[in-house]
Amino acid sequence: MAYGDQPSLILEQVEWARLNGFSVVCAGKGTKYHPTFEYSTPDTVWGHYGLTKERAEFESGMNPKMFNSFLCGDKSAIEMCAVSNAANLKCPNNGLTFPSVGVYDIAKKLIPKTVGGLIDYEGQVEVISSIDENKTRERK
Repeated sequence: MAYGDQPSLILEQVEWARLNGFSVVCAGKGTKYHPTFEYSTPDTVWGHYGLTKERAEFESGMNPKMFNSFLCGDKSAIEMCAVSNAANLKCPNNGLTFPSVGVYDIAKKLIPKTVGGLIDYEGQVEVISSIDENKTRERK
């Protein structure tokens, strides 16, 4: 992991919590994710960001492959794998679920299902979404 990148920053927080006697119930990050984004490609990615190809690529120099990896969940999955391995945290039973969770509900929802939460285990990684999964935000 490279210092300053999300996995190393998450690991730093996990280590801080453990060194101070806290139990880590869940560690992860938030992202802009909707299940329909799994079908995004570098050719269709800019519509999800509300950009035109010309604005994103030619005026701003943005890379469609890189930005698509942010959107479709690939980058988040790789990062959470690194965090899981480095921090000895479990992965969800059937992969990341990207639940829609607002900042004020994180502590109430990212707890094990056995106590009314959304995660499979205590001591797990997950990625939350800033998009309500029941609403489609497609832009043409």
